[in-house]
Amino acid sequence: MTNTLIISNDSPTSRQLGGMISGIADVSYCTVEESAKAIPSGSYDIVILDIPLSENTDLVLQLVVLAKAKSSVIVTARVDEADLVDRCFDNGAADVIIKPLHQGLARLRVAGVAKKRIAALQDTAQEVKAERNKYRALFENMNSGFTLFRVEGDDIFIENANSKMLESMPLPKDKIIGCNIRTLMPKFYALFADVIKQVGSTGESARFDKYFELINRYMSFNIYRACAGHVAMLGQDITEKRLAEKRTVELSREVNKQFKALDNKAYELAEAKKQLELFLEGSNDGAWDYDMKSQKLSVNYQYRHQLGYDDDKDAFNTADDFFNIIADDANKAKFHKFFQKVIDGSIDLINEELQVKCKDGSLKCIIVKCVVKRDEEGNPVRVAGVNTDISERKAYEEALSRKSEELQKANDTKNMFISIIAHDLRNPFNAIIGLTDILRKREPIIHDERANEITNVILQSAKTTYEMLNNLLLWCRSQQNTITFAPEVLNLHTAIDEALREVKGQAQNKHITLINLTDNGDTVLADAQMFQTIIRNITVNSVKYTNDGGLITVSAERTPEGNDIIIEDNGVGMSKETADSLMVETRHQSTLGTKGEQGSGMGLLICKEFIGRHNGTMRVESEIGKGSRFIISFPREE
Repeated sequence: MTNTLIISNDSPTSRQLGGMISGIADVSYCTVEESAKAIPSGSYDIVILDIPLSENTDLVLQLVVLAKAKSSVIVTARVDEADLVDRCFDNGAADVIIKPLHQGLARLRVAGVAKKRIAALQDTAQEVKAERNKYRALFENMNSGFTLFRVEGDDIFIENANSKMLESMPLPKDKIIGCNIRTLMPKFYALFADVIKQVGSTGESARFDKYFELINRYMSFNIYRACAGHVAMLGQDITEKRLAEKRTVELSREVNKQFKALDNKAYELAEAKKQLELFLEGSNDGAWDYDMKSQKLSVNYQYRHQLGYDDDKDAFNTADDFFNIIADDANKAKFHKFFQKVIDGSIDLINEELQVKCKDGSLKCIIVKCVVKRDEEGNPVRVAGVNTDISERKAYEEALSRKSEELQKANDTKNMFISIIAHDLRNPFNAIIGLTDILRKREPIIHDERANEITNVILQSAKTTYEMLNNLLLWCRSQQNTITFAPEVLNLHTAIDEALREVKGQAQNKHITLINLTDNGDTVLADAQMFQTIIRNITVNSVKYTNDGGLITVSAERTPEGNDIIIEDNGVGMSKETADSLMVETRHQSTLGTKGEQGSGMGLLICKEFIGRHNGTMRVESEIGKGSRFIISFPREE
C-alpha cells in the first residue's frame, strides 16, 4: 500500500476520505501549518489536498508546487471548480477527487495515481540498472588496468579489479579479489604497500613506472585515494612506448655515427633524410613538407597526433588540408600574409603563432616555423616546417596573469583595510576622547542638559564604532574564507523578525516604524547568520537615511527564479548615479544620515559579499525625496 498524507484545515470530509481509501493506502493527516515540515520529508507517495479550492486557491497552488517534487498530488474540488482544477494540473497536480465524495471513485483515483507512481519508479529503477551495467562494461573494457584496495593498518586487501589488471596478476581472479596482499602476494606488497598507505593517509596522488621481470613488461601506475580507507590504482602497459624510446635513442646514436663515417655526399644526404624522418616520428613537433610542383603535402605522426588525427593517415594531403585546420579567418589571413612573403622572397623564415582547430573541435595554440627551398632561378619548389604545440605554455601564462590580478586585488583590499583603520575608525574615537575630556573637567558652565547631550553623542559614536568594527571583522573573516556557509530552509518571517529586533533601538530613537510584511509560511534557502546580517545592515542603512517618524517595511515576493526580499523606506532617497555606485565592488563612500549618523560603507560591502555567496543579486530603486527600495534576490530552494 502507498503512504498517503491528507492535508486539510480540519475539514469534516478529511476523515471520511481517509476511511474510504484506507484499504488501499496507509493514511496520515496533518494541518496546513504542519505540512511545511511534512511535505519536504519525502515520506509520502501521495499527498491529498482536502482544502476548499475556491477560498484558498493560491495556498493550494503553492502546496501543489511544494509537494510535487517528491510526491504525487491529488486535489479535492467541486464540479463547479473546473477552471481552478486546470490551474492545479498546470502546477503539477496528478489527479482530482470530486466532491461530494464517492468511495468507489475516490479509491479509483488514488489507485490510479499510485499505479502511475509505481510504474515511474520501476522505469527509474530500470534506467539506473542500465546505467550501472553500462559503466560496468566500460570499467571491464577500459584500456588501463584498475584495482581498488582497502587499507586497514598494515593490511591491504584487493576489493575489486578489472580484467585488464587481472591479466597482469600471477594468480587467478577467485584468489585475487578479497585477498590480503601482505600475506598472499608479499613481493607485490613490498613494492606497493608504502606508497598505497601514504596515498591513503595524505590524499596526495602518486605516479611511478616499473619494469616487471616476471611478465617482461614496463608498467606505469597512477595511485590516488578513492574514498576514506580506499585507494585506487590505474596501471597501463607502456612497454611499447619504452621500447620505442629506446629505439629512438639507438637510432639517434646511429645517426651520429653514420654522419661521421660517410664520405659520399649523396649517400650522406640520402641517409640523413631517412634518419631525419625517423627522428621526427619520435619527436613532439609536428613536421610537414609541401612539394609545390606536385602540390602534395606530407606530415609526420606527431603532426596528426597534435590535432587528434592519430589513425587518419590520409587527413593531410593538400595545401587546403593544411589551411583548413587554422582556426578562423583572422588567423588564416595572418598566416597567408607571412607565407606569401616567404614565397616571394621578402623574408626567409616564418616563425608565427597561430590558433588551430583539432578534429574534436577544440582549439590549440601552435608556433609554425617554415623555410622555403628554391631552384637555381630562385623560384620556390618546396616548403618545409614544424608545428610546436605551446597550448600548455599559454595556459601557464594565462594562469600567471590571473594570479597577478588576484595579487593586485589583495593589495587593493589591504589598502582599503588601512584606509578604514586610519580614517573611519579614528574620527569616532576623536569625538569620544574630546567629549569625554569636557565631561572630565566638569566646568560649572556645563548644565545637566548639555552633559546629557554630550553623553548621547559619546554613546552614538561608540555604537557607530562598534557597528563599524563588527562589520570590519565580518568582512575580514569573509576575505579569509573563515566564515562557514551552511544554507538551510529558513522561516522567512521569523528570520526577518530576529534581524529587525537588533535594529529596533536605533529606529525608536528616530521614532521610525519597522514593519515585517512577510507571511509566516514563507521560506527561503539561506545561511541563517549571513541572511540576518544582510537584512540587519540594509535596514540600519534605511534607518540612517530616514527622517524622524518615517516608515520602513520588509516584504517578500515569490518569483520563478526564487525569492525577492524588499526593504523599502520613505527616507531622503538618492540619485540614480548614487544608487548605481552602490553596486560596484569597491567600498562606497558613506554620507551622513538625517541626524548626522556616520558610517564606513562596510555594511553594504558585506551584504554584497554574502549575497554573492548565495548566488543571489541585489539592486536599488530610489528617487531623491521619495525613499529607496533594496531588492535582494535569493535563488529558489530545491
